[in-house]
Amino acid sequence: MTTAVIGIGALGGTVARHLVSGGEPVAVAARDPGRAAQFARELGGLSRAGSVSEAIVDADAVVLAVMWQTATNLIPKYAELLDGKVVIDPSNPIALDESGTPIQRDGRPVRNLPEGTSSGAVIAGLLPTGVHYVKALGTLAARDLSSGAHRTPERVALLYVTDDDQAGSTVERVISVAGFDPVKAGGVADVGRIEMPGGGPSRVRQSVPGAAADRPPGAGRSRASPMSLHRYETAPTSRAPRRTERHSGAERDQMHSGSEKDPAVRWSHKHIK
Repeated sequence: MTTAVIGIGALGGTVARHLVSGGEPVAVAARDPGRAAQFARELGGLSRAGSVSEAIVDADAVVLAVMWQTATNLIPKYAELLDGKVVIDPSNPIALDESGTPIQRDGRPVRNLPEGTSSGAVIAGLLPTGVHYVKALGTLAARDLSSGAHRTPERVALLYVTDDDQAGSTVERVISVAGFDPVKAGGVADVGRIEMPGGGPSRVRQSVPGAAADRPPGAGRSRASPMSLHRYETAPTSRAPRRTERHSGAERDQMHSGSEKDPAVRWSHKHIK
């Protein structure tokens, strides 16, 4: 299987590196073809660079590792090529300043979509009907995604949502090859639940970065920029699920995900320093 990664910034570059490290061929494309070619050479023989069209044509799955606004411009242009492909959407509606830095207010990232509207819903609505859509790879900040792969003894979990069996099996393979544990968190109607807060019907409780109450039991003082990740396990119970949180120290582009539906989700912390 070949995966196209459109966009080789912090997130796209990390995904491509993890896949190549796991033995998966990738086709990369970027706004700057020269930069994409150099990046592909750095990754080695399993990676090749090309135009967006070439990357999509050669791939079984396409990761739109670009800002959601950019994705809305790309989709109409490449709609015919995307039709029939598995499209993986990691977008989050994060507002950026002129330098490209995420904007925060009261320690939380600022959304650039109206409350109740998810970037996933916008993107899914633009895709051709033949596309196999899945929301995934966007529940961790890029540097946490980079450092979190292939953890032992248990892998870090990455949530995904889809209504499509082909998309589900494909993204589970992609996530597994990248070094994580795939966990389905619902269907397309739930995309807002695994984006930053405000995009869907579920309310996710925000954590205070670095707060003692958010540390795993028994954890002492952590070094700079600790990250608390969670292993997700399905618990067949009708009780209300426990608080669902993930935080990453003082990271400016923190994102949170959670579940408020049965079967409940039981969480055990994995502390990464």
